[in-house]
Order: sequence, then structure tokens, then C-alpha cells
Amino acid sequence: MAGEPNDITSVGRAADEVAPDSVPTAPIDQPLTIVLRPHLLLRVGGPACIVLAVAGIATGIYVAALFLPIGIALIPALFQRVEVNAQTVRQHGLRGWKEPVDLGSIKMLRLRRVPWLPLENMRRAYRLGPLCSVPLRLSLATSDQVVLQLVVAWWSGWMPLARFIAALPDIDLDRRSKTRLELRG
Repeated sequence: MAGEPNDITSVGRAADEVAPDSVPTAPIDQPLTIVLRPHLLLRVGGPACIVLAVAGIATGIYVAALFLPIGIALIPALFQRVEVNAQTVRQHGLRGWKEPVDLGSIKMLRLRRVPWLPLENMRRAYRLGPLCSVPLRLSLATSDQVVLQLVVAWWSGWMPLARFIAALPDIDLDRRSKTRLELRG
């Protein structure tokens, strides 16, 4: 019957009342592209620290010179970028675009803890909203080399990339990485 609750569509009308033109269709001609960039705070932080250091030195506050190395260390975040489309994975760094890697040649996805000495004895990760006490590293590898490694705490958009790669056929996703992917999402 049309009055049953399980026959109701998402727009609130009975299934037999839904017009065929109201069903959304995905455009086929537009290719899928996932773009990863460092978080906005990292991209803005580099130039901001440099400007703050120069302004502090110019006004005689020489302690502001401590912001200069921080700003210089954050400058590469302006140029870093990872693009994944239906065929390739491309990475942009300070020296331009690296050689694209065919998506079909990627065989492994791993989410591992970042090897950092103070966190070595911590057995459990603690979460506070989107923040986690144990940062993870996402690794994509072919059968013979690691194609991409990034610390997920520094990059925006890593979760759609990880889910897209994990959904591909022939991807080796171990139990630990699969659990971490489910818990983070």
C-alpha cells in the first residue's frame, strides 16, 4: 500500500507518486577529482609568521625573530597538493608536479601511527572532536614502491581519498587500517 511508512521516499511522497524527472542523476561526463591540500592554518601560518617576524624586528622587538624559522618551515605548505582522479594520483611539491602514478597500479593502503618517541608507549588513542592524540600516516604503495605518504593531521580531505582508494578492487587493506578508517569516519 502507498500509505505504508516503508513506501515513502526521501521527499515524503509515496513511491508510486514520484515523478521520474525528480530523481537526481549523477553527471557522467564530469570526472571524479579529489584534491588534498594542507590545512588552511598551515598555509596561512607560514607567511603570517614571516610578516610577524619582520614587523617585530623592524619595531625593535628582536624576540619576534623566533617566528622567522617557523614561517620558513611552513612555506612549503603553500605549494603542496595531491590530486586523485579516476585514472591517476598526482603530487605537487616545491619542485612542481611529480610523475603521475596510475591508480590501477596502487596495491596497498595503510593507516599507521606516526613513529614519534613520546607516543611510543601510548597504547590507546584519545579523541576530542576531530582531534586525536595519536596522529596517523596514510601510505599508498604499488607492488615495489611507496607512492604517497602523508600525515593525516596536517591534510584536509584525506578521508575521502582513503575511502575512495579502499573501495577500489585489488587493494590490500589490512584489518588495522580498516578499523582505523572506520573509527575516524
